[in-house]
Amino acid sequence: MKIALSILFLLCLLDWSYGYYQFIRFLGMIGFGVLAYQERDKKDKTWLVIWLASALLINPFVKVALGRTIWNIIDVIWAVLLIVSTYKEKTVKTQIKPFKTRDKFDFKNTTYKICISSDIVFYWINFSYFKHNFANDEEVYNTSIEGVPTFLKLQNSYTKNYDDLFDADYSKFETDTLFTIIWYGYRQELTAKTGAVKKFKSLEIEKIEVYEVNNEGNTELIEICDKERLNSLGILY
Repeated sequence: MKIALSILFLLCLLDWSYGYYQFIRFLGMIGFGVLAYQERDKKDKTWLVIWLASALLINPFVKVALGRTIWNIIDVIWAVLLIVSTYKEKTVKTQIKPFKTRDKFDFKNTTYKICISSDIVFYWINFSYFKHNFANDEEVYNTSIEGVPTFLKLQNSYTKNYDDLFDADYSKFETDTLFTIIWYGYRQELTAKTGAVKKFKSLEIEKIEVYEVNNEGNTELIEICDKERLNSLGILY
């Protein structure tokens, strides 16, 4: 959409009938509105402000009379901004998504963006054996924050079932987004008496699963790194 808009704005430098420029006003207002909406959850609001201001400036209802020359300059500026923002977006996504093919994922060097809810029970888990960033409930879906979204499954010491530490909403991910699930198995439970009795569950990593969100919005398992492979990569402690 950004590339298409930039081309349409550059075409405004040529001589067209008045109807074409009216069409561009409507299309530009809608396009900039959509781009602004896509930026709403990002921490950096620079592009959000730029797209909103652009939508207001180009709107066909309350027209701003600037003259042909100034509008041509603005058209060029918009085209440049759209192209630059496209390049920056691809650069960010390249940094966030690790190199992968259908059968290769860099488990050792990938940065895992681990979502840990603020109200969890304390678990004795060692995260020092791989690169990671901790994220809150919303940051895990934010593509401007480095790391592959990562969710944890922890084994219950009583039922032996694996519980989700965070209820992920995969519909918030864009198509082709990678995310991982790290499975932790129960190892032991310790009790410490410090005024009040506190229990700490010691868990050990068992496997890492890599998923991809496909065109239909469904999740697809593309690779599993089991305990033996984790150990060979030096991820286990």
